[in-house]
Amino acid sequence: MVVWFNPKTGEFRSVAHGGTARHLKAQGWRKVLSSGFAKHYYLYSLPSEKTGEYVPIIISRESHRPYTPNDFETYEQYKSYDDKIRRLRSIAWRWADAIKCASDPQYLFEKLISAVKRKKEISREDLKFALSLLPDKLRKEAVATITLVEG
Repeated sequence: MVVWFNPKTGEFRSVAHGGTARHLKAQGWRKVLSSGFAKHYYLYSLPSEKTGEYVPIIISRESHRPYTPNDFETYEQYKSYDDKIRRLRSIAWRWADAIKCASDPQYLFEKLISAVKRKKEISREDLKFALSLLPDKLRKEAVATITLVEG
């Protein structure tokens, strides 16, 4: 059995019969994963602003994200927020902390300084991204502290 996805409607369908699969493929459906693996994942779809078609989103059932694609209107909004939280998790490991950092610059500043003082491994890209989220005053203070600690 295979799970198929229709990019025009955002619908998922599980199909076992080969004739039905050929019919779906002819209608523009795409294979996304086998039904055996599907039980380990949540399946979502969101419309794309760029293409106008739906994009399949497959998330492991073991993921501890406190948000789902259903919380967003478009795929680009979801992807942007998800990337932002993933980058902030290099500074604040817990999901709740990373989400709070995304909305509270003071909290992000405290977590960033704490991570730098603990000599936590943070990539240059993630550090630049975190600094870009801070207001000017906090950014200057953070850069000064980072320079002192690394210096």
